[in-house]
Amino acid sequence: MSEGQQEAHRWAGGRLPTDLARHIARLLGELPDDYGRLRQALADWSLDFRAALAARLEPAFNQYLQSIPHQTLEQKKTLAKFVNYELSLLGLSVSCPKTGRAALLLAHPGRHAHEGRFVLQILTEDGRRSVKTASQELPYLNLMPYNMTREYGVDWYTYTAGRGR
Repeated sequence: MSEGQQEAHRWAGGRLPTDLARHIARLLGELPDDYGRLRQALADWSLDFRAALAARLEPAFNQYLQSIPHQTLEQKKTLAKFVNYELSLLGLSVSCPKTGRAALLLAHPGRHAHEGRFVLQILTEDGRRSVKTASQELPYLNLMPYNMTREYGVDWYTYTAGRGR
């Protein structure tokens, strides 16, 4: 058994139930030790796991958000900060319904400065910020895994590959 596999078996899981931690440690221990293959497998698992988190969290999260006041611009700003923060903790984001890209929920004064409106802001392919959706009411938020490196055009491997690192 390799050192990486031994470390996976020693992993305790922290807050996970013991049986789940053991199952994860066993699965991690079965992965290859070659960095490239290991990295790809873990990236795939991470994406799949966060997609499952998004699907599980989405209905409960949307229901909970409806219980938070959001009639004024200040309330909308507070709610938007809460949404973006909570999702970032889980590696998730709101999905823009028009583009399918990761989006930030923001509050903007719009034409009714006291009430404000919610907007979904994305980064375009060329890195510009763009608002694609605006609504006085809080829209149903579709959730998705968020990959900051993909959204911001940063691929460290590609970035460094041409520099001899």
